[in-house]
Amino acid sequence: MSKQLPSEAVIIQAPMSYTGLTKRTWRLARKLTSWPNVWVNVACWVFVAPLVIGLDLAAWACITIWYCAFGVCLVPYRLLRRGDRNRKREKLQHREMLDAISRQR
Repeated sequence: MSKQLPSEAVIIQAPMSYTGLTKRTWRLARKLTSWPNVWVNVACWVFVAPLVIGLDLAAWACITIWYCAFGVCLVPYRLLRRGDRNRKREKLQHREMLDAISRQR
């Protein structure tokens, strides 16, 4: 499996969105369960996966309540923040491309 580039690890979705929250919690779960021993990894997943799923469900309930109360008011802010995250990813991609070009020389 090829190594993931830093720009590919950037999560564009907002932390207070269903997709963004889920991507962040599963990224954390992958970090918690990245042991070199396969059996320790399997055991960690057996315990960590249900916790992550429960955390996601509880957070989704909170996000749903938040959206019902304040979601419409925050649409402009969320669009601005998403643009910031997109620019961050594009900046990383540009840096990676320049690094690749300089390594070829």
